[in-house]
Amino acid sequence: SREGLRVLHERCRGVDWEKNTGHMAELRGLEEIGEMGEVYRRANELHLEAEALDDRYGAVVAALHIATSGVAVDRSAEARERLRIALERWSREGFLLQHLYAVRAEIYADLYDGRPDEAWRRVCVAWPEIERAFFLRTPITRIDSRLMRARAALALAADGGKEAETLLRACESEAALLAKER
Repeated sequence: SREGLRVLHERCRGVDWEKNTGHMAELRGLEEIGEMGEVYRRANELHLEAEALDDRYGAVVAALHIATSGVAVDRSAEARERLRIALERWSREGFLLQHLYAVRAEIYADLYDGRPDEAWRRVCVAWPEIERAFFLRTPITRIDSRLMRARAALALAADGGKEAETLLRACESEAALLAKER
């Protein structure tokens, strides 16, 4: 909550991880209720603060939310650039949660920019990494992964290419799996 974050900012020292986790939860909550303009505004505030403090984790948290919400506020190019810069400073070892959400943001930007073929290519490249990182075992990352896969498949199928039928089956499969989620 905003009050908890205020207490951490005003009264606590050495709690950067806790503050960033709180911001991440707050921004995700706003995203889930569709307040993308507010996500964009707050993520930009967080980004400025993180940069001033040389807080790499905070900068990546902010960039991920700027990238996702940037699509919704018609700033996909800016969002992609912010994400690229933040991830240059992030670990390239393994496929971490930040990598999953970077792929998600790129896929949604591709879809917004009318490039479903690029979105589907990203899904296909990332999917083995998503599976290896066990993101399909955790509800939130499983749902997010399946949603981005289904959306990319549906968008590319709507383009009417030769693989439309296969893509629609992939989309239907993901929808059936998502319907089983609580």
